[in-house]
Amino acid sequence: MPVPLPDLPLPDVPLPDAALRRLGLSGVRAVRPVTVGLTNRCWQVETGWNRRLFVKQFLGAEPERLRGQHRTVRALQERGLAVAAPLVTPEGRTLVEVAGDLFALYPWVEGRHLPGWLMHLGQARALGRQLALLHHELARLLPPGVPEPPAPPDRDTALRAIDAFLVRIARKPDRDAFDRFVRAHLPCRRALLEAARPPRPSTAPEGASGWTHGDFHMANVLWHGGRIAAVLDFDALAVRAYAQEVVRSLMLFFPSRDRRGLATAQAAAFVAGYRAVSPLSERQLAEAAELLWWERACDLRHLERHYGRQDRTRDHLFVTDGLMLSWWSGHPDQVATVLAGETALASIDAIPGGIPS
Repeated sequence: MPVPLPDLPLPDVPLPDAALRRLGLSGVRAVRPVTVGLTNRCWQVETGWNRRLFVKQFLGAEPERLRGQHRTVRALQERGLAVAAPLVTPEGRTLVEVAGDLFALYPWVEGRHLPGWLMHLGQARALGRQLALLHHELARLLPPGVPEPPAPPDRDTALRAIDAFLVRIARKPDRDAFDRFVRAHLPCRRALLEAARPPRPSTAPEGASGWTHGDFHMANVLWHGGRIAAVLDFDALAVRAYAQEVVRSLMLFFPSRDRRGLATAQAAAFVAGYRAVSPLSERQLAEAAELLWWERACDLRHLERHYGRQDRTRDHLFVTDGLMLSWWSGHPDQVATVLAGETALASIDAIPGGIPS
């Protein structure tokens, strides 16, 4: 059944004048909220000579962690990577605090967010290559770290939660489109979980983990003139298995146009682009995909927000995750082909001269 997939940003809040002063901004002509995003507040600021800038307020973040991220992103920019790095204020800072709130200033980057299904194969391959280069440069910049071994969610806990949500929805006198989607989807998810085996422990070799972006998806990459203009938002920078970020990113970037499957040719090109720079094995990617499938199947946090806190801002994420999970479960061979990059390589080979790297 069709379910609306709204973009539900944080409520508009004025940018404090004190923050503008601390960031060294004067002659401000206009301040406009940027109404995309769920975790931070952002504004476009226009100053004299039509100069446009971007101000970000960080919600629930640790100042020292943010300063470290800022140093890293500025170093990535100095190494020639297309990233949006924070600017330094007249006080020599990249982060200022105003009445307990944290703000940073960035250049305004021209571009747009490009869904994976709209990319041609060269763009999808370039995106995978960009992620691999980020991983490579982060490994050169930051000290080695060991990721926490992933703990697969507990199936029994998820099954009990599924049953509780179904009971709660059944007792509602008036059900909206989201309730009807959840009521139809959860029995299918229960059946998938009951039939599946928990993921096996990872066999990833040494060197298969390192510093990762942590939130590499469509809203955090800007394109301009057909090329990547900037990678944004390194707030989730942390040590993880590289394969984990590759698989999560392709599932976020490459849903099909109707969101009921995967844009397989572009997704495979993304994997091929990554593996052309960084040699992840098919086994590593398959293990990461197995763990991500299990996490998605057990993940009911968006329902807890909706029914427990009356917070609808993540409803669309539950719907898109649910549609992808259902498709993924019914098409394991296509997922395996994507993780091998085979669809893309065959398509690229069919083009005279291929796609330039």
